[in-house]
Amino acid sequence: MTDEQILVLAGELWTQGQGAELTMERLAEVSGVSRATLYRRFGSREAILQRLADNPALDVQELSRPDIPTRILQAARSMFSRFGLDGVTMEQIAQEAGVGSATVYRHFGSKEKLIQAFMESISSPRQLVRSFTVGQHRNLEADLVAIASTILTFIRDNQDLIRITTFESQGAESLLKQMRSAQGRTVSTLAEYLADQMANGDLEAGDPFALALAFVGMVLGFGFVGPNLYERPVGDSDSVAQLVTQTFLYGVTQRHAQETKQDMEQKTENHP
Repeated sequence: MTDEQILVLAGELWTQGQGAELTMERLAEVSGVSRATLYRRFGSREAILQRLADNPALDVQELSRPDIPTRILQAARSMFSRFGLDGVTMEQIAQEAGVGSATVYRHFGSKEKLIQAFMESISSPRQLVRSFTVGQHRNLEADLVAIASTILTFIRDNQDLIRITTFESQGAESLLKQMRSAQGRTVSTLAEYLADQMANGDLEAGDPFALALAFVGMVLGFGFVGPNLYERPVGDSDSVAQLVTQTFLYGVTQRHAQETKQDMEQKTENHP
């Protein structure tokens, strides 16, 4: 199913339930496309809404009017990106969102809890990995390509936040620790997935957390280090995701490539 066809179904879900029916789970159900594929192709529910906002047949004004918690989270993102974590107060976020400060506190309680909710709202890579069914044999390579592509999209869309967590002054140490912890849970979730594949016999036994770090490290190299330090933009994220995954699974040495070729030829001979 094409992106355009999926967006048509997303628009129908939106109009049927005034937005409540448009979830990634429901869209996967009606489109026959897995949640993992939806996350890989679109990134998030918010990204789909942004695409729908370009459709003149839908109520753009209504689409662009998020609920109050979402408005607050959007305001927090804007303020964090412009002034950093330590330089923004809850009152400033409230003003940016067009609500009273009491409303912000009522919905989130504290700045720390607001940051936690904010990180959860943009954690599409972790949400993707969680969508994989535990205990089932899966297409490991396809899953890793989807994960890498989703992380690359996340990095592209959140360069400002990544810079904050990497370079912001130690004056915001406690807040930075909280934000980095939220990002780190993506690695932990990926490690759990890799451990599950080891248990199923689809991946050689090893340290799943170390392997998760290695995989995410390669993706970060392409998605963040390359563009920011070496003027090497990502370009086609799917192609980069394929390269990262194949390097992670199969390596790059000619010896390994030759052994792989010989193994494939041997299998062909044994099973004509």
